[in-house]
Amino acid sequence: MHITRRAAKVELDLLIVAPECRGRGLGTRAMRALQKVGKPIQLTAVPDERKRATLHRFYMRLGFRRLRTSCCGFTVFHWTPGGAK
Repeated sequence: MHITRRAAKVELDLLIVAPECRGRGLGTRAMRALQKVGKPIQLTAVPDERKRATLHRFYMRLGFRRLRTSCCGFTVFHWTPGGAK
């Protein structure tokens, strides 16, 4: 996991769970720990067609909302403490 902390938010730059470790809740635990920081989180999901739907469900399940998708297929997600918009 690589994050950039800003005064008003946290930017998640990278989160990778090794294929052999997936399905064990590691990604969920990492994201929940990041959410406990208590600042809004913004991330951009890569446009990998094979993983897009799975990643979008993952982020939505954690309370993120989709902000926009670029013409290149990158999707920006945002999470706010308490679910505020």
